[in-house]
Amino acid sequence: MTRTQDNRGPIVGVTLSGIGIFSWAVLYTSLELGRTTPTTVSRAWLAMLLGLGAALLIWQSLFALWLRHVSGLPVHILIAKVSAPAIALLFCAPFSIAAYQSDETFHYLTGNPIPNALVRWTPLLIMLVYQEATLVWNASLDGRVAPWLHKKHAAPLLIFAAFASLYIFSAGGHLYSPDERYMYAATEKLGEWVPIEALNGAGEPHPDGIQPGYYKYGLVPSLLALPPYWISRAVGL
Repeated sequence: MTRTQDNRGPIVGVTLSGIGIFSWAVLYTSLELGRTTPTTVSRAWLAMLLGLGAALLIWQSLFALWLRHVSGLPVHILIAKVSAPAIALLFCAPFSIAAYQSDETFHYLTGNPIPNALVRWTPLLIMLVYQEATLVWNASLDGRVAPWLHKKHAAPLLIFAAFASLYIFSAGGHLYSPDERYMYAATEKLGEWVPIEALNGAGEPHPDGIQPGYYKYGLVPSLLALPPYWISRAVGL
């Protein structure tokens, strides 16, 4: 492989990651503050766009410094490994284009919280998980850790731990919907050893006081929630 080919890889990676970062920042800003054009762009819109882009660039720089510290990789390989995770943000590019080309797409994304959150945060989460895996697999580790990382079950366990930690530490600590409140009510009954026939919800008021409620989602979610329920009762929460 020639020196030109060696240099071309990092350049392509940096270019694609830069486009990805810009696409994500444009999509996030447009969904938050509305669409704009170069002639009508507001200071607030431009400030959010530049702020998001700068924040991701700073994060990329910190990631590069830490990866260099733990791995000692050559500069051209380091640039490629730092750029690769951010390429996941290119997922935002077609949604950014669609949001500007189609009023229906834009109103669908802004009017529906779940699709809105998915297109905003899924590429960023993929990038962060990729960065975590890059750090772990390229770290110069001794002892029992390095051999364990090359086992087949290491990657699924680390990915599961990453998403489980994200779920736990971002939990709001409250219930959003009647379904969640029914699940908690069933957990409470199971935790207090209420007879199983009482779990059908007969006579239970609807959480919003509209009609009688019936728990129809099975016992598995409530059974899984029993250990934390008992712990919270034990510590007085």
